Amino acid sequence: IAFNVNDSFAVSYGQQDAELESIAGSTAVTEDVTGFSAAYTVGAASVRINHSESSNDGNVSGAEDETTELSLALSF
Repeated sequence: IAFNVNDSFAVSYGQQDAELESIAGSTAVTEDVTGFSAAYTVGAASVRINHSESSNDGNVSGAEDETTELSLALSF
């Protein structure tokens, strides 16, 4: 889901589930990922933030991951 609040500010949210069945026939593991992003643009500068969390990361049961990224992009 993405929404442009105005010409300068945009937000988005995403969710993904990916199931992987093993070749050996054991139970399948589902990786769950959710993320949120926001961006604010003024002229040639953009400030962006992205945060995502995953459970069963890489389809490994019990593996968790969390990432946050803050960036500044300048165009000349």
